[in-house]
Amino acid sequence: MPAARTVAGDLGRFAADLAVSMRRLAARGLPEVLAIELAARILGTLLVAVAGSVGATSAVGGLALTAVTALVRMVAMILQILVLLRAMRSTPPPLEGSARLQSALAGLAASVLPAFLLLTAWGLFTDDLREYALTALSAIDWFQEGAGVGAVLDVPVDVLSIGLLVGCLVLRGVLRRFERRGTRRGVSVATLVLEGLWTFLAVSILARLLGMAGDWFATTRLASGVDDVRAAIDGVIGGWLLQTWEAVGEVWHTVSLPLVWLTLVGIVLLGARPELAPEPAEPPRPARWWLRLLEALPSPLDDLLEELTDDLHDRWVPIVATLRQVWGAGLVPLGAAVLAWHVVHVAASWLTVALTHALGGQPQQLAEAVANVGGALGDSIVAVLGLVVSVAALDALRLRAVPEAAGQSVSGTPSQIGSPPTSSLASDTEPAGTTNPTTPDSEPSSA
Repeated sequence: MPAARTVAGDLGRFAADLAVSMRRLAARGLPEVLAIELAARILGTLLVAVAGSVGATSAVGGLALTAVTALVRMVAMILQILVLLRAMRSTPPPLEGSARLQSALAGLAASVLPAFLLLTAWGLFTDDLREYALTALSAIDWFQEGAGVGAVLDVPVDVLSIGLLVGCLVLRGVLRRFERRGTRRGVSVATLVLEGLWTFLAVSILARLLGMAGDWFATTRLASGVDDVRAAIDGVIGGWLLQTWEAVGEVWHTVSLPLVWLTLVGIVLLGARPELAPEPAEPPRPARWWLRLLEALPSPLDDLLEELTDDLHDRWVPIVATLRQVWGAGLVPLGAAVLAWHVVHVAASWLTVALTHALGGQPQQLAEAVANVGGALGDSIVAVLGLVVSVAALDALRLRAVPEAAGQSVSGTPSQIGSPPTSSLASDTEPAGTTNPTTPDSEPSSA
């Protein structure tokens, strides 16, 4: 009974914190977030149409423009999160003036690659790829020699695709050096575009290589042996193993998708406000061994390897810090956050159905057009409410994991908050999530 009362108390407190955070976020940022969502959808639709026209003749060009489309959607999503973060109760008051712009750019720079990887791994760019493929297929001249599906979706592993990938990486590295010299605003947009482009191309080329490897493996004798073993196992256990595996996959997707959004919101938060990250733990022994190895290398090679490892380190720090803060709230509130995310999504999905039916009661042609508008508006509301509940859940979890954050968010003033954060790559000596304790303006937050 005491354990049950403890669990019930934790759930009650978390539900109260979540409700207060959602109400606060909706009151302060919902109109602005919805406007960003609608603008991103309109621009994304236009870019998909252009990408489909190009993809009818060049898969590399079409998928490159699709990457820009995905980048537009993702940047819009990160901007929405940044808008909502200003109303969080677990963080100090938002920065003002130029510091806010620098904070937003830092959050964008820190979030592009993790967001691309997370959203691609969970299939959240599937709709863009499907729309691009349908548009490109409808634009193909099937009477032209060599026309086919391969001209749309299959990125050829050739000199053009590899050269474009390498060129994006090299140019991105050059622009990042300019960022470190203080010219952040002039090159940040180009860096973001190159970041999204090389990530999308790398994922496409890797998927193509894995597909080619799978096709080759299917022609080997080992593949036939594996098929025989699998058929024998299915005959013994009656096929329930496959059903169990599919059920486990569905459960994993259901549980992990809200956690992905929580992690993404945390990455954006700590990228924009690195002073809010917890103190980094002591590096493990392999990391200390690697640092000693770098110190023993010649200077040019040392600088190159240090730049590469610092890039990976600075991307990894916000993810680890977010996971530490989220799991620090406890398993029960985390499960409640997952449940709340799904409840809000189901309710918003029914709202989409209601809008589609309500606006579709017109003559046939008009009904289809109006119903499509209603569906798009409903999808926008679903996406916005999903972001609101994700940010609110992270806010409530941070309030429990870092109890003093609530008091600081109420009593703190902008003058007490750390100096405007810059990208973790702007310094070669300070890791992300740390501040310089030697000046009053850089006093770290208690959060």
